[in-house]
Amino acid sequence: MSNRRSHLILVGLILAALAGVALLAIPGSPAHKKVTLGLDLQGGLEVVLKAVPPKNQQVTSDGMDTAISTMRNRVDSLGVSEPEIRRQGNDQIVIQLAGVHDPNKAAQIIGTTAQLQFFDLEADTVSPSNDGANHVIATSSLHKLLTQVQDEAKKGTPSQYYLFDKHKKLIAGPADTRAKLLDTPKLKGKVPKGAEVLAVPANRIVIACEQTATNGCPGVQQGDIASTYYYLFKYYPDRAVNPIPEASGK
Repeated sequence: MSNRRSHLILVGLILAALAGVALLAIPGSPAHKKVTLGLDLQGGLEVVLKAVPPKNQQVTSDGMDTAISTMRNRVDSLGVSEPEIRRQGNDQIVIQLAGVHDPNKAAQIIGTTAQLQFFDLEADTVSPSNDGANHVIATSSLHKLLTQVQDEAKKGTPSQYYLFDKHKKLIAGPADTRAKLLDTPKLKGKVPKGAEVLAVPANRIVIACEQTATNGCPGVQQGDIASTYYYLFKYYPDRAVNPIPEASGK
């Protein structure tokens, strides 16, 4: 087996604990918790997730931290202003969303079980995340990564859209269309003053890596201190021959 093929990375959003999690409570269910006193959620939404590990496995603190990060990424795609996402006890995550326009959509995004995808790291990364000699390049700024491929994104139909504020901070995304990206109560279909929409080229996908004390990200240079790094990958999931990602949770 070649050295390149020996480097497969596992990519995917995993609902709650890595071992497996069930959505046990949504508004109206018996397990639904009352809103924290003092928090005004009139017209909003509260979801309580509980981690349920497979037989002979346990819920871990690291797994819950990963779950919270996953939920935060999903909530960010809703464009909700100042959501509250916190751990409750050892195995629950409480998500409170004030002023949500479509509670059903919010609950669906938060509670949808994700799918694992396997990519061949060196073969599937593309410029600017690969130097052409199978050397992976990590980028600590999503805005910087996407800025470099906007000319390419004009060719064909972009696969994803992201919205950044004037400080290059991510406001919303990813969304598969520009209209969906801006379809939030806060944005109301308009790009805020000073903000910028950046597109991902067709047949490409952005993948993020969270770097921790126990998990290193590929292509990170010594001395880099960012906690999150971004990569641009080829993306042909429906291709009959040589699909990318090469394998999935299916």
